Amino acid sequence: LKQEVSNATLQLSYPFMVAGNRGSTVAFYDFAGRADVYDVSNGKALYQVALENDTVKNLAFSHDDRLLAVACAGKKIRLLDAQTGKERNAINAHDAAVTSVSFSNDGKMIVSSSIDQTIKTWNTASGKMLRSFKEEGPVYKASFTAKNNYIIACMEYHWLNIINVATGKKHNPSFLQMARYAGEKQVSPDEQLYYASNQMIRLSNAESIHDFTTELETIRSVQASSDGRYIVTTRGLSAINIWDMNVAGLVASIGSPDTSRYEMHVAGV
Repeated sequence: LKQEVSNATLQLSYPFMVAGNRGSTVAFYDFAGRADVYDVSNGKALYQVALENDTVKNLAFSHDDRLLAVACAGKKIRLLDAQTGKERNAINAHDAAVTSVSFSNDGKMIVSSSIDQTIKTWNTASGKMLRSFKEEGPVYKASFTAKNNYIIACMEYHWLNIINVATGKKHNPSFLQMARYAGEKQVSPDEQLYYASNQMIRLSNAESIHDFTTELETIRSVQASSDGRYIVTTRGLSAINIWDMNVAGLVASIGSPDTSRYEMHVAGV
């Protein structure tokens, strides 16, 4: 199905993909700010995200897949019914383009980022702003960790901020490869560890526990399963590896012609 959808409609035009958390829907969007949502079971388009006088910068499904949050170039967050595309709410969120949106695990909050150098949290039901965090530069991506105690803020390629939601205190790991593409699935479910592409750090203080730079071929991306048992990595240009953390062993290696061309999503786990 994945290959059929890619070849039939989305090749070249839609380079970005966001998977629903229950594996039933998937959304694609492109550099021009167009987006389409598909039913995974049959590959058919459900609807096109149509924004009058605005463009899509980023998308996120709620964890129950009922809502689709849209980060807009026109400074707004739009909340849509994920199955029909009907707009539920529009939030005047930032003073510049919204670069990302993400839901908390319980769906009660949304976190957004912007090139206006702020990160903001919102009540999903009311659209009311809860907190605002001022950063040192444009923020390209922000997401909650599993228990909503931290926000992972991606600044530049090797620059990441870890923000304590309750106190606003920030930690900056010294150097993280591909930090701009980091996300909540790189954090262990107990919020103790952050799995970076070149090192493992402690989330509470950004202390480096182990550096893998000299031991492994470059790891492009890392994601943990929701129960923390498995980690999926893309390595160099050749492989997708699945690791069992209970036994610290490699479960499977899936060969790929060039993993640098793909985004990895762990859905429904």
